[in-house]
Amino acid sequence: MIRAARQRLLFMAFSLRRGGAERVTTTLLRHLAALQRYDLHLALLEPEGPFLDQIPECVMVHGIGTRRIMPSLSRIYRLLDELRPDVVFSNGFPINLLTTSLKPFLRSSPRLVLREVNVLDVLLRRGLSRVVLQQVARRTFRAADAVICQSDFMQDDLRTGLNLDPRKLVTIFNPVDFEAIAEQALGANPYSEHGPGPHVLGVGHLAHKKGFDRVLDAFPLLRNRAPTARLWLVGDGPEAESLQRQTEHLGLNDCVTLVGPSDNPYAWMRHADLFVLASRHEGTPNVLLEAIACGAPIVVVDHPGGTREVMQRTGQEWRIVSDLSAWDPCWFERPPATALAHARSFLDVSHVARQYLAVLDNAAPQREAA
Repeated sequence: MIRAARQRLLFMAFSLRRGGAERVTTTLLRHLAALQRYDLHLALLEPEGPFLDQIPECVMVHGIGTRRIMPSLSRIYRLLDELRPDVVFSNGFPINLLTTSLKPFLRSSPRLVLREVNVLDVLLRRGLSRVVLQQVARRTFRAADAVICQSDFMQDDLRTGLNLDPRKLVTIFNPVDFEAIAEQALGANPYSEHGPGPHVLGVGHLAHKKGFDRVLDAFPLLRNRAPTARLWLVGDGPEAESLQRQTEHLGLNDCVTLVGPSDNPYAWMRHADLFVLASRHEGTPNVLLEAIACGAPIVVVDHPGGTREVMQRTGQEWRIVSDLSAWDPCWFERPPATALAHARSFLDVSHVARQYLAVLDNAAPQREAA
């Protein structure tokens, strides 16, 4: 009897520390493992992070052990040469570049599915000249069998900026496990012992691109109108100390708290009076999708990327603003149930997993085994 053999699928990522790309990788692997369609492998440059415990036992994890370019190249080459995957799913431009540069030297010829997490302008700010980086990026994406973009904005951005074949580009929004988030969001109200608020929340990596400094700069204007307002920043990152100094400089020590990282930010989102996304640019921010899943009132400072599409498709485009100075009272109104229903229609993890499966199945070569 002839039956189809399971395809060998290798995921490539930096690590499984906290972050949007790491959460997407973990979520997809869990759902693909449940389908038992693929022989699943995961290669991590640094095999560590809190999401590592969530990887199913059936997924073989391979630790590369270094982020340095030359050692990474040789170790990834050996893994690819020994494992001979049918499909390599690479996540993020640096690893996309490493993977595509090795493909011509492999004895096997795996199909490459690349997922990009940044808009093109960000990809071209990596220390080399913009012209050189543009050429490198063009060759990287042209070597792929498929490129997954997190929004139509990103797809158009890559297609026009790098002159890519539109048939290779696929828009798939990031997956959201609404049931798991709803369950975790049932935790106690973290603001209950800290006054009437309003309690304003920012969540994410404390880095310049996330714009938390802009929230701090605008927060005194809210305090002038609402003296009991408090701001909570959940996350860690390279700008933690500078944000603390900015807090002190603005005289906000009594009403701003840098909470630090949290394995479960969902109770913070569910009970917040306002969730603020002040990023300077994004692909499609997972933290926004999770805040929508928690039913939080949201305000977004306009920026390039897929955020506008998400807000449009959930009926909340009016919550996108040019700056935070107005602190409009309508921002603090809870969104209608239709916003969550619209979000489920295109973000639910089962729906997104089927979209990924379609891309992976299309990329995978057909094999038969006795």
